[in-house]
Amino acid sequence: MMFFKNEIRKILRFPLFWVMIAVCAGLNLFVIADSMSYERVGIQAVNDYVRSGNVPSYDEYNVCVNYDAVKESAYDQYYKDFDILAFKADIEKMFVTKSSAAAQKLIDRHYQKAAARVDEIRQDGEAYDNYYPGVTFSLHEMLYGNLFSLLLFELAVTACFMTAYLMKYEEFHDTHQNVYATKIGRGIVFSKAAASVAASALAAVIVITASVTCFLVILPQSWTFLQSSVSAAMATEDRGMVCYPFITWTRMSQLGYLLRACAVTVGYTVTASLVTFVLSFVSKNAYVNAVLTAMLYFALFVAAVVFPGSNLFGFVLMFTPTAGMLNVSDWFMEYVFTPYVSYPGYETWVCIVWQLLALAVTLPLWRYFRKAGIH
Repeated sequence: MMFFKNEIRKILRFPLFWVMIAVCAGLNLFVIADSMSYERVGIQAVNDYVRSGNVPSYDEYNVCVNYDAVKESAYDQYYKDFDILAFKADIEKMFVTKSSAAAQKLIDRHYQKAAARVDEIRQDGEAYDNYYPGVTFSLHEMLYGNLFSLLLFELAVTACFMTAYLMKYEEFHDTHQNVYATKIGRGIVFSKAAASVAASALAAVIVITASVTCFLVILPQSWTFLQSSVSAAMATEDRGMVCYPFITWTRMSQLGYLLRACAVTVGYTVTASLVTFVLSFVSKNAYVNAVLTAMLYFALFVAAVVFPGSNLFGFVLMFTPTAGMLNVSDWFMEYVFTPYVSYPGYETWVCIVWQLLALAVTLPLWRYFRKAGIH
């Protein structure tokens, strides 16, 4: 515990740690303000009408005076006769390459669950929830496709640099020959790993809290937004080349979705820290370690693009941190254009499995580190 406290103190006293947090939060606030500068007026008008029935003096979005008609039309268009299995089959014929037989069988089984979920949404009234018209304002894409995608990148970079710095702290200060001269001294690397994870999670919590709070403060009637269902017909937005609803695997309010997204984002940040921790055994230079982590993530990104689930290797590549980060706006739900990542719990299990993998790889590297000479 003493070693852990000392390592945490090193991070918290490192000015770059707080500078990176401030830069990330500041950039996010700018992105949010820029995104909402135009939409806010229309969102306020719609919500004033829904709450009070007052029609605004202008009808810029042609939604307020036709709100009930838009709501009914959304339900008829997106849920009334929606057959997700037929839709999936049509999309696969046009756009999606068949994966391996085993992978395709798994995908088909999960889409049976998605079909049952569509029936549930229709029956329990979730599809008929009030909501800002997604096709008009695209709040889901604004919040997750833009803000959280940026958050994941920022926090991964922050975790990468802070972990690399802490792992090579002794080399920076030329005290490694004294610290690593004994078995106890070399065991300090595990305190460094724990401190790196804690610091990365702290940075994630601070940046996420500041960013999400700003979004909710700027968003008119944000509590109404948070109470509504993600799968409501009115929440439907353009998704790729088509427009169809968000079929979450379980009933989920916007608040529930947001809290889970925040938790998983912290998980991906911790994963980046652990991956950097593993790669820190490869080189004695912190900058090289940070670059190695970036190169690994980039290589996984390229591989996921080159092998988009068309064979078993490509299917496995879908279960990497990079693939998970690229699909943040489709977490916790089905998305037929990326059926290879449309599984209940996909985004959570990617974090857990990669964290366990990083810990497993650490064992042989630790054995080598204990025996390696000090230079």
